Amino acid sequence: MRRRLLGSCVLGFCLLFSFPVWANQVVGRTYETDIQTFVNGAPIAGYNMGGKTLVLAEDLLDYGFSCWISVKGEGILEIASTGYGPSQDVEQGAKLPLGPVEVADDPISFHGVPVTKYLLQGQTAVCLEELGEVAGSKNEAYGYSDYLAKTTWDGAKRTLSFDTFLSQTEVLQGVEATRLDYTFLDDTLYFWPNDLRYRMALLPSDGSAPQPSQGEGTQSYAFSAAYPKENQGTIQPLYVSTGEGKEVVGQTVTLPATPWRSALTYLSIVETESVAAQMQKVRTPQKSYAEAYDFFTKTYQLESQIENETHTVCVLREENGGPFVVVFAKDGGYVVLEDQRDNREKTITVAWNGENAVDIKLYPFAAPHGITTTMVTNWNVAALNFR
Repeated sequence: MRRRLLGSCVLGFCLLFSFPVWANQVVGRTYETDIQTFVNGAPIAGYNMGGKTLVLAEDLLDYGFSCWISVKGEGILEIASTGYGPSQDVEQGAKLPLGPVEVADDPISFHGVPVTKYLLQGQTAVCLEELGEVAGSKNEAYGYSDYLAKTTWDGAKRTLSFDTFLSQTEVLQGVEATRLDYTFLDDTLYFWPNDLRYRMALLPSDGSAPQPSQGEGTQSYAFSAAYPKENQGTIQPLYVSTGEGKEVVGQTVTLPATPWRSALTYLSIVETESVAAQMQKVRTPQKSYAEAYDFFTKTYQLESQIENETHTVCVLREENGGPFVVVFAKDGGYVVLEDQRDNREKTITVAWNGENAVDIKLYPFAAPHGITTTMVTNWNVAALNFR
């Protein structure tokens, strides 16, 4: 399924100055080929130009990339990984007819590094071999190019594979990650206990988070004044720390912010068992049913409650704050689900919708086109992780 949602972040000086008309140069043409091209494991339409493989920038939207364009329409400014892989329903699509290939005088940026901008019938394209040139790059020791990518040619299968240094956000799915928060400073992950967070996920940074606060995780990504600026854009060892020293668990790289996008931080965790062990050291022990119920109902205002033989669901409210929902397992443990403590104007109601299914209704909720409505989510409380 083609998604045509090009990022439209504004490049500041595009609004202030007029660009000259670029004189594009014809450098070749596309030819028929039996080579299959893959990007991050999924097939993509590749265009052969005298031994080089070109792909359209817009096609990369379905393969875990974002594209930024100027609002004046001068064209695509940068391509960067979003930290996720190809869409599950990605379709290769039909190829453009064979024809001439031009090179534009204005290069495109890939992960913050300029690269040749090719034009196929007016559409922007990039060369995978150029992006994946590992030899001599600052990331050669890790097997990646300056563009944080690599290409692999299989002559027997006639395939060319292009892979990028993606944020492996799925790596913690099998790891116990409840009641925790994290901060990421320079090159190190710090985990903190947070009994009110149900599910923690390591996600690519959006670059807008503040400096991490010591003692309570804020899921922020930041750099200290002492961190060398030349390290940005270069793959570095990834450490984890829980206050008892540091341990290398993978690699990380951060692209500094540009005028048209915020910073991008990528985490590749290799030693998942080590990370899980460090997280277990930090987490506070789970409370029994009586301990948890007593703690929450005495600490917060109880607004409503429903229960069955195995679970109790409570809507609580923080003093001078908003409501949140806690599910207590009668054989021990609890999880916090809908959390609106920062929104005093919100209201939450809960109701059973099946043997172990709970409907959580949140109001007001801003729907598209400015409509105010009630958002309803359904949870199978028997499937929640109370460990």
